[in-house]
Amino acid sequence: MRCGALLPAESLKAAAGSCPDCRQALVSRVAGVVGFSECARCGGLFLGQEAFDAVGKDAGTRERARAFESARSPAVPEPGFHYRPCPACRKLMNRSNYGGGSGVIVDVCGPHGVFLDRGELTKIVDFLERGGWDRVKKREKQRMEEEISALESRKRSVGEQGLPMALHYGTDRGFLPEILASLFRYFG
Repeated sequence: MRCGALLPAESLKAAAGSCPDCRQALVSRVAGVVGFSECARCGGLFLGQEAFDAVGKDAGTRERARAFESARSPAVPEPGFHYRPCPACRKLMNRSNYGGGSGVIVDVCGPHGVFLDRGELTKIVDFLERGGWDRVKKREKQRMEEEISALESRKRSVGEQGLPMALHYGTDRGFLPEILASLFRYFG
């Protein structure tokens, strides 16, 4: 902890490497308590997983991230779709729609972190502050309810045909409905 805010372990040593687009060396920076690497040419940011998670969990960290991004020049649109190598390990990163519905496509390397284009950090902060995670959870809960309903309907249909449920699911109740019900309880 520092000044009452969560301090990710990596905040004092930002990820090293080169920009996956410009191939320029990334520069270590610290905004508040979050450490990251920045490309001086294109303004891309590379945050380790702990630092990126801190942005999602801590309102103070989001405020500092917004202040940092607002001090930079406006975002330049990404020139088409392409996979990028991770600045740390150079393996291709996965592209993912942050939160499953934010509209912000981020490049993720599971072991090392997240690469963001200029302006994407602010879009993520906006998404979070407008209740984006609540909407994602609500949508996921609805999808799971529909899936459970469809499985229960199928279960009834199979039962009406006189076939033992064990032939279809492995147990009397059904393995997949149990998993979905557990997920439903988790997302509540």
